Amino acid sequence: MAYLNANIPIIECYVRGNYLRDQRDSHDKYFECVVFGVASIPGQVPLFHYMMTDGGLWWRAPISAFCTKPDIKELPLNELCLWNSFSYNIAVTKFYNLSGNKVQYFSRRKVHREGTYLFTLDWCSGDYNELDFGYAQKPDQHKCGHVIELDDGNYAIQPNNRLRVFDPSLAADPNEHLIDRLVNTKVWSVESTSKWITAEDESGRYDYDYKTLDTNSWGINKKWYIMKRILLIIFLLIHFNVMADDTLIQDFINQINEVKQEYKKDSLEYKIPTSFIATIATAETGNMEFENAPTAKAANNYFGLHPYKKDQEYLGTEGGAKLRKFNDSKESIRAFLDLIKTQDQYEGVRNSIDNNEPISNYFKSMDKYAEREDYTDFLNQVYTSRIDPILNPLLPQKKPMLKKQMEVFGPGYQ
Repeated sequence: MAYLNANIPIIECYVRGNYLRDQRDSHDKYFECVVFGVASIPGQVPLFHYMMTDGGLWWRAPISAFCTKPDIKELPLNELCLWNSFSYNIAVTKFYNLSGNKVQYFSRRKVHREGTYLFTLDWCSGDYNELDFGYAQKPDQHKCGHVIELDDGNYAIQPNNRLRVFDPSLAADPNEHLIDRLVNTKVWSVESTSKWITAEDESGRYDYDYKTLDTNSWGINKKWYIMKRILLIIFLLIHFNVMADDTLIQDFINQINEVKQEYKKDSLEYKIPTSFIATIATAETGNMEFENAPTAKAANNYFGLHPYKKDQEYLGTEGGAKLRKFNDSKESIRAFLDLIKTQDQYEGVRNSIDNNEPISNYFKSMDKYAEREDYTDFLNQVYTSRIDPILNPLLPQKKPMLKKQMEVFGPGYQ
């Protein structure tokens, strides 16, 4: 079992130019590459390492970065990959019985996508000295990821419950409905009862028998055991609550990026940083939970936007305020982008974009019309504690590039 990085069966393909340019440009460029490794980091999708024809190495690109040939339409990452990595401990296996088989999966957007099986990623927890913080070995939560070369030219990673395999030697009728399958919730073990013990007799054999243990002999150890269980439950409740919030925020960030793709690359809407948009929405919605804000939730209003034109729909709050009403979250994002672009009070934000200023300067421009006196500090806190860790998880320090490397690869090469 590999930790963090693992070898994979070689994939000869193309990498999209925008993944070499921080999504700023080069969306119409494609480069030959060889994908040779995978990185598993909880909180992120499986990330792949590859080498290019100029000898350049690139680390940790999502599966959406690759295609089988140039000019393949790029699909959203969450259409190709359903789950993040479950653990740092990852196994890569090319199952002989699946090798080369045609498969079909049902995507998030309810589209049947077909392709060819390549290999499988799977995860487990670390050794017992490591904190088991995830779902890698929880029977009803664990998922593997089958890597697929899609017929449309993209690549995907999908779990068992989304897949159907076409095997002429066994799956004679893949359209036949055999049974409604339920996810297994049991841990299969023969050593999980305190009543089953062994006793060695004089002849050196083992006799197995049921014996009832005296539970009173637990004494103080029983109390300590219960206390540890309670502490563990408290820790897990806190941890899973944070994970749930992060999932909502990550999904919203994905929607922001999808909306920004609707605009030209040199437009102001496209240049507004995703981190800035996500911070405002997270602050206004209380980590996307809309606690004590049922009107905003019903209106799909993620930014606390008020109507400023007569034809704009709105919902009224109990306090008498008017909140703009949107059909969905993406429509709310578009409205916020338009507000930043057109309204005079956000000129400071536009100046920060033009001058490529740090994100903290954007927040200063939002303070003038805010209800909270500490709104700038509040936004900085939300960005630092919630948004930045999601967008830049466990970022290592970049090593300075040697002068010779700069000469070979040119400026801007990572």
